[in-house]
Amino acid sequence: MASVMLKIVLLIILELVLIKVNCLSTNGLTQNFKWYQNLSKRSLSKITGNDYINDQDREGNTILHLAVINNDEGMVNFLIHNGAYLDVQNFAHDAPLHISVNLNLVNITRALIENGAFINVANGELNTPIHLAVIRKKLEILRLLVLKKPNLNVKNQLGDAPIHTAVVNSFPNAVDLLVKNGANIESLNKNYETPLHLAVIRNDTTIVQLLLDNNANINVKNKDGTLPIYIAINNKNMAITKLFIEKGLNVNTKDISGKTLVHLTVSQNNYEITKMLISKKADLDICDKNGNAPMHTAVRNNFIEILELLLDNGANMYEKGVNGDTLMHLAAENQNLSVIKLLLHRKFNLSVKNTDGKTPLHTAVLKGNNNITSLLLIDDKSNNEEDINHNTPLHLAVNLNNEDLVKLLLIKNVNLNVKNSNGDSPLILAIVHNYTSIAKLLLHAGAEKNIQSGNGYTALHHAVAMNNIAMLLLGLKVDTEIANNIKDTPLITAVWLGYEELVKSLIDGGANKNTRNKDDNTPIMLAVSRNNISMVKLLLSKNVDVDARNNIQDTPLILAVWNGLVDVTSLLIDGGANKNVQNPDGNSVLHLAVIKNNVEITKLLLEKKVNTELKNNIKDTALVLAVWLEHLDIASLLIDNGANKNVQNRDSNSLVHLAIGKNVAVVKFVISKGVNLDLKNVIEDTPLHAVVWNENLEMVTLLIDNGANVNIGNRDNNTPLHIAVLKCNAKIAKLLINKNCNLFLRNNNGHTAFDIALHNKCSDIIILIDVAANSQVSLDIVY
Repeated sequence: MASVMLKIVLLIILELVLIKVNCLSTNGLTQNFKWYQNLSKRSLSKITGNDYINDQDREGNTILHLAVINNDEGMVNFLIHNGAYLDVQNFAHDAPLHISVNLNLVNITRALIENGAFINVANGELNTPIHLAVIRKKLEILRLLVLKKPNLNVKNQLGDAPIHTAVVNSFPNAVDLLVKNGANIESLNKNYETPLHLAVIRNDTTIVQLLLDNNANINVKNKDGTLPIYIAINNKNMAITKLFIEKGLNVNTKDISGKTLVHLTVSQNNYEITKMLISKKADLDICDKNGNAPMHTAVRNNFIEILELLLDNGANMYEKGVNGDTLMHLAAENQNLSVIKLLLHRKFNLSVKNTDGKTPLHTAVLKGNNNITSLLLIDDKSNNEEDINHNTPLHLAVNLNNEDLVKLLLIKNVNLNVKNSNGDSPLILAIVHNYTSIAKLLLHAGAEKNIQSGNGYTALHHAVAMNNIAMLLLGLKVDTEIANNIKDTPLITAVWLGYEELVKSLIDGGANKNTRNKDDNTPIMLAVSRNNISMVKLLLSKNVDVDARNNIQDTPLILAVWNGLVDVTSLLIDGGANKNVQNPDGNSVLHLAVIKNNVEITKLLLEKKVNTELKNNIKDTALVLAVWLEHLDIASLLIDNGANKNVQNRDSNSLVHLAIGKNVAVVKFVISKGVNLDLKNVIEDTPLHAVVWNENLEMVTLLIDNGANVNIGNRDNNTPLHIAVLKCNAKIAKLLINKNCNLFLRNNNGHTAFDIALHNKCSDIIILIDVAANSQVSLDIVY
C-alpha cells in the first residue's frame, strides 16, 4: 500500500515537472534550468521501467529534449540507457539530435548517434542533422554524422541538398567533405541549380575551384537555361570565367536565346573577357535567335574598343542582323558617327543592302541626319541605289520634305529622274506633296519636267489634281498635251475636277482647249456632263468647239438635253451650238427631249426655234415620237408651236394611225387637234379601215362621229363596210349602215358588201343590208 502511494506521489511530481518546464526553441535553455537541475535521478529511476519517460509537455518536448537543451550529458546518457526514445520530435519537429547539432553539443551528438538516433530525420524545414551541421558550420559534428553514412542528398524545403547549403553558407570544408563521402555534385535544387551555379552566383572562387577539381559538370543549365559561366560573365568575374574556359568549356556554347559568351561579354562592354574568349578561338559571327551577332550589339551600344577588337580578330563586318542590317546600317540608324568613321576607314562597301533593299545611305536619309548623310555620300553607285520599292535616297529626302538633305544629294549629282515602284520620280513626289521649294530645287538641278509617273501623270497632271496653281510649271514651258494612262490631258483633268482657275491658266498657257479624252469627249463635254454651269460659261468664253462630237457622236448640246440640263442647254444654244444637230440615230435634240418626256427642255427648244419637222433614221418627227410614246403634253406643245399635225411616218401612218394603236385617250387627243382623219398609209388604209379590221367598235364610233369618211376605199377598194362584212362583225356593219354608208360600192373584184356577206354566209349582215337596201328605213328596230 505504501509503495503504491509513493508511485502516485512521484507521478504527480513528474506531471508537475512536465507542465512547469517551459521549453524554449532549440536556440536556448529552459527558463526553469535550476529547478531542472534539482530533479532527482533517483526519483526518475523509479519510473524508468514504464512509458512515462517518453511523455511530452505542451510543446512536445520529452525529458530527453530538455536534457539536451540543458547540455546535461549525464542525464542524456541516463535516459538513453533507461529506454528513452531517441527520435521523438517535438511540435517544432525537432528531435533531440537536431537540438544537439544546432547547439554544437559534440558529446551529446556522439552519444545519440552511437546509440541509434535516426540520422536522416528531417525537422520542420525538412533540414536533416547534416543540413544543420552545415548551416552552423560545425565541421567536427559534420564529420561525426558523415561517419554514420547518412543520406547526403536529402533535400530541404528549398530543394537544397546539404551540398547546396554548404555552398550557400560559403563552407568549402563541408563541400569537400560531402563530395568525398558521396554527395551528388550535380544535385539540382528547385531552380534546377547545381552547387556550381550557386558558387558562381556568390563569386566563390574557392568553392568553384573545388567543385571543378571534383569534375563538376560545367554544362548543366538551370531552369532559365543558363550555364554557370554565363552567371560568371554577368558578374564580370574574370577569375571564375577563366576557370571554366581552362576546364575545356565550349566557348561557342549558346543560351536559350542563342547568345554566345561573346554576345554577353560584348553587351557588358567587357573588353578583357572578350579578349580572353577570342584567344580561345570563339566564333565572332554567330547570330542569336534575333539574328544579331556580337558586333551588332557593340555598334548599338557604341562600344568602339570592343568593336575594333572584334573586327581586328576576323569578325565579318558585313554580317547581317535583324532585317538584314549591317553594322553600317545600325550605325546610321543610331546616328553613331564614330562607328561610321571606323567602318569607312575599313573601306566598308556602302552598296550593301538590308532586306528592304536599303543601303546605309537610305537609313541615314530616313533619320534626317545631314552629317551622316554627308559622310556616306562618297560613292556614285551607292548614292543612286534603289530599295525594294525602287526609292533612291533622293526619293526619301523629298518625302521627308528635307531641303537640306535634298541639297546635299543634288551637290553629289544624284540621278534626278529615277522612278520608284509607283512610277514616281522625286519631282513627282514633290508636286504630289506640295513641296514647292523642293520642286524648284529639283527643276533647277535639271529634273525632267515632263516625266510621267506610273499612271501616266506628268508633274503638271499632279499639280492639277492637287489644285495647286503655283505648281503648274507653265513658265517652264511644260508639255500641256501629254495624256495619262486613261488619255486625259491636264486640261481634261482640271475640267473634270471643276478647277476653273486652273482651266483658265492652262488654256491661257496654250493648252488645246478642244483636246479629247479616251472617249473623244472634249473639255466642254465634260463640263456639260458635270452640269458645271460656270465651267461651261468659261469654256464658251474661250471659243471652244461647241459642236465637236465624241466617240458615240454626241455633241455637248445632245449631252445637255439628254441629261435634262435646262440652263446648260440654253447656254450652249446661245453660245452658237447647232440647235438642230442630230445624233447617229438621226434624233435631233427635240427628239431627245421628247424621248425623255422633258416638258421644260421641249419648251426651251421651241422657244429657241428648233426645226420641228426633222426626221430621224426611221422617219419619225418629234411629234410622231411624242404620240407614239403617249407624251401628250409634249405633243400638244409641238402642235401648238407649229409642228405638222398631219405628218406621216415611214409607213405613211398618220398621228391617228399611231393613236388607234394605243388607246381611246390618245385618239381623242389627236382628234381634238384637228388632224386629218382620212389620211392613208402605205397600204392605203385610213385609220377607220384599221379600227374596223381590228373590230374596235368604240374607236370606229369615235372616228365616224368626228367625221371620218365611211365610204373611202383602200388599195383593194374595200370600204369600211366591206371590211366589217369580211370580219362578219354585225355590230360594226350595223353602225356603218346607220351612218348612211353607200351599200352599193364595189371593190376591185367588183363585189359589194352584200356579195361578200352572201359568200361568207354572214346571215345577220345579209338581213341588215337587205332590209336597209329595200326599205331605206332605220335599222334600229330590226336588230
